[in-house]
Amino acid sequence: MITTLKQKPYNYGIRKGKPPLTYNNISNCITSAPELVKWKWNNNVFTLEAGSIVTWCAGKEPPTLGVGDIYNSMPIVDISWDGTDLYYYCQTQEDYSWDWNGNYTGYLYMFLSFGNNSLNFWGLAEDGCQSGSTPPTTGNINYYNDSTNRCLHTANGDQSLPLLKVYCKPNIGAMQVSDVYNTSLVMGNTAFFHKDVLTKLTKKLNSADCSLESFEYKTPHIYKLHNANNLTRQNSRMFFGYVPSEKRYFLSINTINNYYSQINEFQSMEAIDLNYICEIAKNIIIVNGKYYSYSPRMPFQAADVQDLQGRFVTGHKSLFTGVTIPSGGTYDFSLADYLPNDGCMYEVYLSVASATSATAGNSLNMYCGSELITTNICLCRQQTRTNSSVNCGGNAIVPVGVNRKIRIGNTGSAPALNTSAVVCGYRKIV
Repeated sequence: MITTLKQKPYNYGIRKGKPPLTYNNISNCITSAPELVKWKWNNNVFTLEAGSIVTWCAGKEPPTLGVGDIYNSMPIVDISWDGTDLYYYCQTQEDYSWDWNGNYTGYLYMFLSFGNNSLNFWGLAEDGCQSGSTPPTTGNINYYNDSTNRCLHTANGDQSLPLLKVYCKPNIGAMQVSDVYNTSLVMGNTAFFHKDVLTKLTKKLNSADCSLESFEYKTPHIYKLHNANNLTRQNSRMFFGYVPSEKRYFLSINTINNYYSQINEFQSMEAIDLNYICEIAKNIIIVNGKYYSYSPRMPFQAADVQDLQGRFVTGHKSLFTGVTIPSGGTYDFSLADYLPNDGCMYEVYLSVASATSATAGNSLNMYCGSELITTNICLCRQQTRTNSSVNCGGNAIVPVGVNRKIRIGNTGSAPALNTSAVVCGYRKIV
């Protein structure tokens, strides 16, 4: 059902026909999506939790298995079949952990692999994640074969589609989770938009009365877009679109900026047949077809009055447990999967506990901050007077900006031992 949503013009004559279409009033967006990936991080061990939903590429033939059947030692909970590509959504029945102690610094894609009748959770550097129609025969590479719809490692068997993207440092492991692929994801040259994602698809602005036509649509299967090797894009966005004249849904990448507020940009969308659109990803960088940056949009819900007044929302999230933070160490953590993705700023309630080393005179000085707080907020200070470890802890309300990052560090004279940090709630402030 197509409905017309209206808003009041704002200084319409002064703005020369460009009223403010932003997340603060109305926009095209993802409104809900299944929670596929459940994870935790504890003392350098990164875990895919039981109950997570893993996506397996299962070829190009119609499904021969049903919900409840076993695929790759996991029960099938859903199936995506569009007449060409088959995917099985399977649920993990136990935790799968990855103990990382390598020397790599950078981003890793996290996969669940199936080989020798066993499942293994592991991470692979960006350069090792590729796609196309000619898979390599050597190297440490996970390859999505677009012509066969299979994702395989060069040596170790079947691989799931990527589950998360994490940032790692030597001897520390997963420092932050940058992306959780509950709505869409990329691998090599290929983008995937998950099944059962509810979208609000919006047509161009009617300049006469500032109305927008829109309708909701839940994806019945996975949608896929494979880039040609000569495609290069900077600062682009990905859209899920619908063409009424052809009754066709598809994905498209465009470099349209600030399209929420630009009438002419809505009009230009028609030139590329995106009559109804929904943005599903931003910050896209593509070089020779391969994705090097991709930020999937998470579900957005319009704020009610209580939200706008800063209602406190409870929600426990462990940032780390049992970690040693060296003297002078500073770590950044992303709260992108914890806070709403609405472009607003929030206060988060942070609690940290730690302990000194067992050497007289050693001290720790724990602090935190964010992009909004460039100076350090003191969490706790402690000094050992005898040769025994001393516990300490502290709390802080930390304003967090749109990049959703906070930092925690130690400026004491010695390492902060057995350190843990949690956030227990948040409140919108702007």
